[in-house]
Amino acid sequence: MQNKESFTRWLPLVGLTFAVFVFNTSEFMPIGLLTDIATDLNISEARAGLLISVYAWVVAIMSLPLMIMVSKMELKRLMLSIIALFVVSHVASAFAEGYYTLMLSRIGVACAHSIFWSIAPPLAVRTVPDGKRALGLSAIATGSSVAMVVGLPLGRVVGLYVGWRMTFLSIAIISALIFVFILMVFPKLQSRGKFAFKELPTLLHNRVLLGVFIMSVLFATAHYTGYSYIEPFLGKVAAMAPDTVTLVLIVFGGSGMFGSIAFSKYYMSNRRRFMLAVTLGPALCMLLLQAAATGMAYILAVNPSIFSNLADKGMDTNAVFTATALAAIIGTLAMAIYAKKPFGLAPGMGLNAFFVFTVCLGMGYSWQFALTAILIEGFIFVVLTLTSIRTLIVDAIPASIKRAIGAGIGLFIAFIGLKNAGIIVENTATFVTIGNMTQGTALLGVIGIIITSVLVIKNVPGSLLIGILATALIGIPMGVTNFSGVVDTPPSVAPLFCQFEFHNIFTIDMVVIVFTFLFIDMFDTMGTLVGVCTKAGMMQKDGRIPGLNKAFMADAIATMTGACLGASTTTTYVESAAGVAQGGRTGLTAFSTAMCFVVAMFFAPLFLSIPAAATTPVLVIVGLFMLTPVKDINLDNYAESIPAFITIVMMPLTYSISDGILCGVISYVLINMLCLNWKKLNPTLYVLAVLFIMKYIFI
Repeated sequence: MQNKESFTRWLPLVGLTFAVFVFNTSEFMPIGLLTDIATDLNISEARAGLLISVYAWVVAIMSLPLMIMVSKMELKRLMLSIIALFVVSHVASAFAEGYYTLMLSRIGVACAHSIFWSIAPPLAVRTVPDGKRALGLSAIATGSSVAMVVGLPLGRVVGLYVGWRMTFLSIAIISALIFVFILMVFPKLQSRGKFAFKELPTLLHNRVLLGVFIMSVLFATAHYTGYSYIEPFLGKVAAMAPDTVTLVLIVFGGSGMFGSIAFSKYYMSNRRRFMLAVTLGPALCMLLLQAAATGMAYILAVNPSIFSNLADKGMDTNAVFTATALAAIIGTLAMAIYAKKPFGLAPGMGLNAFFVFTVCLGMGYSWQFALTAILIEGFIFVVLTLTSIRTLIVDAIPASIKRAIGAGIGLFIAFIGLKNAGIIVENTATFVTIGNMTQGTALLGVIGIIITSVLVIKNVPGSLLIGILATALIGIPMGVTNFSGVVDTPPSVAPLFCQFEFHNIFTIDMVVIVFTFLFIDMFDTMGTLVGVCTKAGMMQKDGRIPGLNKAFMADAIATMTGACLGASTTTTYVESAAGVAQGGRTGLTAFSTAMCFVVAMFFAPLFLSIPAAATTPVLVIVGLFMLTPVKDINLDNYAESIPAFITIVMMPLTYSISDGILCGVISYVLINMLCLNWKKLNPTLYVLAVLFIMKYIFI
């Protein structure tokens, strides 16, 4: 008889544990079914994701007022009422005819959820035998953990085979059975807390309680905003098969259980470190997800690596990292808020190479002089954007030369990457030769090129960033990579801030340098904006892109701001196409990218530890990407192809982007003049050719 009584005493906890499992499964279940729901209701996945985000907001915001409303109810009656609402809402979800009906039913589930989790832990403590309270709470935690590991993938599997509506209906049926079980075994328990709405101001004056409430809302919003779209992200961005997505979701849930165990074991021993890990850790993970979507994060490793060549001239490499991140943040925010376009901005590849290797190392000017040129270029870009002069210059340059410039820059930065790794070295007889490929940085660079190439060929999202990190890790046992840490406050930008040099601005060299920066930035930005907008369907039938001038203005403002911070010309990144391909059409996409760069600033030790050899694969492969326009050059038309070829080969051979552009424009004008192709030439092109020739004569 005693054993029977003891067994009966545990039945309420059993029912409560199953209820926890079902409630949490219902919470997680739509995540794995998001794509199916969106397809069935003919809505976007972003809109479908609001079903999860709104659910989280209701739970976070309504828990307190709903608990005040029901605080006087007998607890068994309250529990049965909650489960009944839960069942009815799931039946409504299963038979929802449209999006708003489904949203309303999910709000009903959320209201039930918010009250349930307010009373479940105290009920678990009150229904177990004396001295077993810890076991009661553990049972609740177990039900929640099992739901994370099993519930989400189980709901997805059911949804894949019988449809998402049947999944909701199954939850309703199981919940109805739990209702009956609790009705039979649960004891009557009087509520110990009786509150009224008039007491709410008193509660809100409690700073600790208010802080916890606000933090809960913020964490719920942040967590579910990312959590909502994990299934379509895995399917479309990561290109995973349905079965693989299910497996990843199981691992995802298991990671949550592991986190719960880690919390119980380590939190009390080191609260500060644990809180730092659980706040910055997810932020870093979201950063990497964004990097996988946009592919821009590699610039934070590449840019300091390139500018390290000026370290002996007083340019602080650590400050370059911060300047790069800040320039990307400000530029991308300007694009998000002012232009309202889904494009990311950062200091440009090729432009940083021109800054370091041509202006500073080749022509012998200081980095302060180069920053001054970028500031002037940005100001001119603003003026050109406000007038029609920009169009005049763009139209004056032949299309073949425009395409050749990008290809030439691609070869140039690939050459720089190979040189930085020691794959190509100096030779007194042949000028350059192959380095020692069997050890050191050269071997690491080769390994990195192979790894990154495979990732790119397999269309792995974020392949460039992954390639950098993988190469850097391999460099640790090789003695090439020396990690100095992971997280720290961002290095100061003070050594570079507003370090301008105005006394040499009225020179032909300054004119040439400013023009080169302006020219590359203008066509890089225009080519990216036009190409990405075309791919996204944002171009109108007449060929115009709405708000293009605002996008140009954001780019110009970013360039001037970047110069003040100590960064090379900030330009629009073609990697923005990845975000657009995933549905980004507004400034919100750019805003999220900017926020990821904000988080990345605190991982300066990680990015600054990456050796130059680890950035070589990116420089080589980006160089390949920039060769693409060559296919649009008519190689059979020698009046076009010869000047284009001169432009391309002169950049790496002279170690100068500007010399490549100047030689290309001069040769184009002279060749077509002598061939009597007068119609191909225009007054602006003649003026440019004369200015460039004067540069070589007098300088």
